[in-house]
Amino acid sequence: MKKHMNSAMEYNGYRAVISYDQEDDMFIGEVLGIKDSLNFYGNTMKELKESFHQSIDNYIDLCKEISKSPEKEFR
Repeated sequence: MKKHMNSAMEYNGYRAVISYDQEDDMFIGEVLGIKDSLNFYGNTMKELKESFHQSIDNYIDLCKEISKSPEKEFR
């Protein structure tokens, strides 16, 4: 069995599901509720949180650059 823990994070109106990959000894996050694929990784929870924030900030910046409205999860 590869993944043992699931949890969630939230930043700037985006949510992500977090899992721990024991085999690779790292946390993996996937942003929920949008069509674009946003994944991020970290070896510690601090790294994971920083990677999540950077991923969302980069996504929003890219959308601005290409004149696209950033998707948000429908709630």
